[in-house]
Amino acid sequence: MENAFEISECAKVRKVKFSTATLHGLGLTWWNSQVATLGHEVANTRSWVEVKQMMADEFCPTEEVQRFAEIIKGKTTSSRPVTHNEAVRMAHVLMEQKIQAKNETIAEGLKRKWENNNQGNNNNNNNN
Repeated sequence: MENAFEISECAKVRKVKFSTATLHGLGLTWWNSQVATLGHEVANTRSWVEVKQMMADEFCPTEEVQRFAEIIKGKTTSSRPVTHNEAVRMAHVLMEQKIQAKNETIAEGLKRKWENNNQGNNNNNNNN
């Protein structure tokens, strides 16, 4: 998000509005509840640092982060020391790659199934 702020030259007072406009799913539901509870004006005038901390508290509880750190401890490899943030980013990238590979495998299986069914239909039509 910080890179998006820099690239778009987002003014400090607009960071909360800018960042929350990109939310979807559970993040958007959470933000809408914040707006409903605090009011639109109060929610949107909070500092980006404060909102970022609120998001971290909600979506990255300390005990979960510590549990994750224990799980990946010793299981990451890198050419340089890996910070916790780098390990989390690496896990995210690897998970995306795994999901992409699985989707490609599924798509390939569906393609083969369709081709086999289509080939079977052509054989049946030729036999008639």
